[in-house]
Amino acid sequence: MFQLLNAQEEIILVKERYEECNREKSYLQGELNALKEQIQLLSVQAKTVSVCSFIPLVVLAVAMMLAFYPTLAHLTATSDQT
Repeated sequence: MFQLLNAQEEIILVKERYEECNREKSYLQGELNALKEQIQLLSVQAKTVSVCSFIPLVVLAVAMMLAFYPTLAHLTATSDQT
């Protein structure tokens, strides 16, 4: 009889621990989902920054080509000088 009571008490303790683990698992799953959303947002932001930092380089390249157009035209033999 004493062993049966000990077994029942142990079962109750195991059930309580199981419920606690389930609550902790649910909490951690929510945290994981929130972190996944943040990672996705950061990924999109990083791509946007990369694209936005490339645009000034293109503008600079076009400006350099326009500034040195006479020299480039002379080097490539496309100038109208006779």
